[in-house]
Amino acid sequence: MKKASLVLLFLIIANIIFAQVCSNKVLKESKRAELDSVAKDPFPYLLPIWGEKVIKIGYDIPYSAVLGVTYVTQESDILMSNLEVGFNNGELLDLDDFISFPSAVSRSTAVNIRPDFWLFPFLNLYGIMARLESSTEIIASLSLPNQDSLKMLPNLPPRQSLKLPL
Repeated sequence: MKKASLVLLFLIIANIIFAQVCSNKVLKESKRAELDSVAKDPFPYLLPIWGEKVIKIGYDIPYSAVLGVTYVTQESDILMSNLEVGFNNGELLDLDDFISFPSAVSRSTAVNIRPDFWLFPFLNLYGIMARLESSTEIIASLSLPNQDSLKMLPNLPPRQSLKLPL
């Protein structure tokens, strides 16, 4: 619980600090002095193209480039029960007495990187690069049947092997 609270607190703080900036229409008249002082300064960025002209007109534009990174990891326990197997569209055989799965765990990790930049004040270019790794660990146990459990299998006399097509 403590770990989840720390992650939630980090996400809230990161959202406040690194929130995306969006453009606004013309500044209010009360901010005209601020606009005039900004318009007198030279535009310090290479991008967006025509950014300086747009700011002088009175528009507030977003930052020229942003890099977003997302990292997710997950671990899940899997419960497997009521195992039934059928061959060649035949009757399903209950194998719960023979095969059990004491432990099964699935793990996934994903990283997503999204760089974007404003080429023009009206054109944003971005790309998404992602990588996902997933694995599943299963421990299976096989119980050898006795004569009573073999009687549960239909049409298989004892001591006869079952051949499966591959």
